[in-house]
Amino acid sequence: MATRPTATPAEVEFDGGRIVRAPGEASVAEAMVNRPKVLPATSVARDVRDFFGDDHVHAALVCDGSRLLSVIERQDLTRAHDDEPATGLGTLAGRTVAPEADLWTTWASMTQEGLRRLAVVEDDRCVGLLCLKRSGRGFCCDAGVWARSRNGDRTPRVVAIVGDDAVTATREGRRPS
Repeated sequence: MATRPTATPAEVEFDGGRIVRAPGEASVAEAMVNRPKVLPATSVARDVRDFFGDDHVHAALVCDGSRLLSVIERQDLTRAHDDEPATGLGTLAGRTVAPEADLWTTWASMTQEGLRRLAVVEDDRCVGLLCLKRSGRGFCCDAGVWARSRNGDRTPRVVAIVGDDAVTATREGRRPS
């Protein structure tokens, strides 16, 4: 079960310190992580379980190139067999948001539903990930995600999307696939 944020702030932090206090002040695109970690369409349940080995990872985005196929959360894996294709394990329903969506309204909905992650999708393409911090008081930013990943292991298992190109990333940096 997802941990519900406990905060009900009068303001929400995004982009490393910017503040939104009411609807209409910012869009999801302004707060999303621009280069989320994703898994390729060829992934299986075992790969997703490995992906969730990082306790900061709360959703696995399965993509074919930049096209989002599925968003998998930990509870989706409870009955999955190791070799089961990842594309069928999750869903897009209730797990995506448009980049132009209002950030305050999206935050309120995420808080009410107990959601921490939403894939940001435009024309079926994964363009980002909206990551609510554990405190519920703000959203993760690219710099914070990158800094945390620098402290982790160096296993080259993460795939990121840069434009229309996929790259394999180690904790030390990115390299072309």
